[in-house]
Parts: sequence; C-alpha cells; structure tokens
Amino acid sequence: MSDRVREVVRDAYAKASAAKLERAIADRKLAEKIDGLRQAIAALPLRPAGPNDYADWLRRYIERGGIPTNAYDYRMPREMTVALADCTIPDGACGALSFGVIAPAGITVKHEGWDHCEIYDEWDNPRHVPLYVDVAEILLAEEKQRDR
Repeated sequence: MSDRVREVVRDAYAKASAAKLERAIADRKLAEKIDGLRQAIAALPLRPAGPNDYADWLRRYIERGGIPTNAYDYRMPREMTVALADCTIPDGACGALSFGVIAPAGITVKHEGWDHCEIYDEWDNPRHVPLYVDVAEILLAEEKQRDR
C-alpha cells in the first residue's frame, strides 16, 4: 500500500471518529436538555384530566359559540391535564413531551416559548379543539338527561 493510500484511509477514519464523537456529545447534550425539560414539566402544578374535566370545558366552549375542530373515534388521551395553579409551560415541550392543559376559571397558564401544548381556558380559542368519543358520550348523555 502506498503512503498516499495509507494516509487517505487513516484520515478518513480519523474524520469519521471525530464526527462520531461530535454526534455522541450532541446526543448527550440533547438527552440532558430533554431530562431537564421533563423535570420542569413534572414540577408544574398539574393533575391528570379525566373525560369529565374536558367535557366540562368543552361544554362551556360550545356554549360560547366554539366548534370542535376534529372529532375522533378514540378516547381522550392521557396527556390531558388540569392546572391547579397559575403556571408557565416551559419552552420546548414538543412532540412526545407535549400535553393539553385545562385551565379552570381563575387560573392562568402561559407558554414560555415554542411548544406543542394546547391551553384550554375560558378566554382564548385554542387552535385544536378535539372531540373524543368518551367526551361526546358524556355530553350527549347530559343532553338526554335534560330532555327528560
């Protein structure tokens, strides 16, 4: 093998090793950032929401003239929460870290920055207002009771 070939091959492996090391460092930094974000989200004053919590909010939203943006044939996901006190959603709560927050009257929930979280409060109209099958059943059962 010529010196030139040996030098080129070694240089290629050195560059590949350096790139792999850079990716490993970037992956570690990202994992640390995500872990910090998870901790910040876990510290928020939230509790899991049930279908009745969302049905209560959705009823008031519809009575104010709102319309659901999507009707789904599945149950409300577990990522829906209820705020227990004023709070701010940390910047970067996106994708698998995103969640919905029902903000009862008197509680303010804000976005710190860019995220995929939806806030369901009494003042603003959310971008995405889903209607889940279990929530629809609750609302329709209430209407049936009133009609009697």
